Amino acid sequence: MLANCSESLSALLEGKRTLTTYVPPERASDSFTCPHCGVLAAQRGSAVQIIQGSSFMGFNVLGVRQCWHCKNFCIWWEDQLIYPIASEFPVPNEDLPEEIRADYLEAGSIAAQSPRGAAALLRLCIQKLCEHLGYVGKTIDEATADLLKQGIPETIVKAMDVVRVTGNNAVHPGELDIADNAEIVSTLARLVNVIAENRISIPKKVGALYDGLPESAREAAEKRNAKVLRDPKSSA
Repeated sequence: MLANCSESLSALLEGKRTLTTYVPPERASDSFTCPHCGVLAAQRGSAVQIIQGSSFMGFNVLGVRQCWHCKNFCIWWEDQLIYPIASEFPVPNEDLPEEIRADYLEAGSIAAQSPRGAAALLRLCIQKLCEHLGYVGKTIDEATADLLKQGIPETIVKAMDVVRVTGNNAVHPGELDIADNAEIVSTLARLVNVIAENRISIPKKVGALYDGLPESAREAAEKRNAKVLRDPKSSA
């Protein structure tokens, strides 16, 4: 089991998979990732009878599925999803705190109609993520600088800067214009997920693996770490 977890973690670090499982919505499926709440959940479905004037169009033209998690509906015309509007917006990282997840999903719901509004919401996600990590009362720029001092990977620093600067430009006039570019917003959303995986999901995964080690091994490792922290020049 430990080996399987290690393989999964390695795949995550190498970018070969994410922690969030995505199953595209399909009319005939009893379970898929809900485009409203982003949760992989069971779906309750039914066909709707359509009558136009005196003409009966049948039961299978319009299909409805209700998410057991958020209770919202998805509607198909034949096999085409017509509500909500299909989007390339990525599913949120499953470890995002609920408040941040709500802002992320709101950004996804307006990305096609208002890329600028969605970008501003994703910037807000990063601000709240910094607060979740303990940087209360600091700007994103200040929090990023502190994280850099702690050894955060430079790629994560760049991801935070991209979302911060693009989100700022969405609200204030600048050199970046994303008014009609929903694709850029989807890229920003992926970066939010990358940041969440690095600062929340991976530590959570590693912590679970570490807690699974024998107690004697953990005690020896913690004793070594305490010694090194007291005297960095000492040998473990």
